[in-house]
Amino acid sequence: MDSSRHLDSKVRVIWLVPTAVLILFIWVVGAGFSVFAPDSVSSISHGIPALLFPIALLLLLLIILGLPSFAWVHMNFVNFTYELAPGDVVIREGVFTRKRTVIPYGRIQNITTQR
Repeated sequence: MDSSRHLDSKVRVIWLVPTAVLILFIWVVGAGFSVFAPDSVSSISHGIPALLFPIALLLLLLIILGLPSFAWVHMNFVNFTYELAPGDVVIREGVFTRKRTVIPYGRIQNITTQR
């Protein structure tokens, strides 16, 4: 009987935060250039109107950075399991290379639970 468990699905949101912050930072800088230096952006945007440039930049960032990051986080989440065995905790993780960590209950010094 396989008693492996997955992490709470909210973990995926936490794992996606760094990518979301990066996308937001790049978008704010790019949109700022389109507002404060429209001449430099017009040479980059290749005919996209100045008002549509921030929207096009956001869509491009979501496709180039967001989709691969979302896929990677999903694969990590699916492949991360833990098992509370009779004598220890067994953690299995990894997408391309699988890692198995066994922690005997005797080695655990502190457990904090909150509800």
